[in-house]
Amino acid sequence: MNLRQFSWITTYPLRTILVYDLAILDVDLDDNRVEFLITDHEEMWSFGDMIEALPLVGWAYNLFRRSFAFGFLGASALSYGVLSFLKRPVAVETRLRNKDFEEY
Repeated sequence: MNLRQFSWITTYPLRTILVYDLAILDVDLDDNRVEFLITDHEEMWSFGDMIEALPLVGWAYNLFRRSFAFGFLGASALSYGVLSFLKRPVAVETRLRNKDFEEY
């Protein structure tokens, strides 16, 4: 994206995804020429990039993103630890002892 024409105002770079829908109008095999018509155009900007580029808000946003990532990773590790603790195999002696009580 060429932003030099707006250099007199504050600009910042964004990741932009452009999507075009095309229709083939004419194919000339003799001249190796194909004519296209753009039927739809869509621009997608990253909202996170826009927030991150703001002067003071960007710093807080990056801090929140990193903290949330570490918190989510810690919660995932904790839940895996609890799940593996709950699914640990029961000792053979405990099973035999419970079987003896069931007979009486």
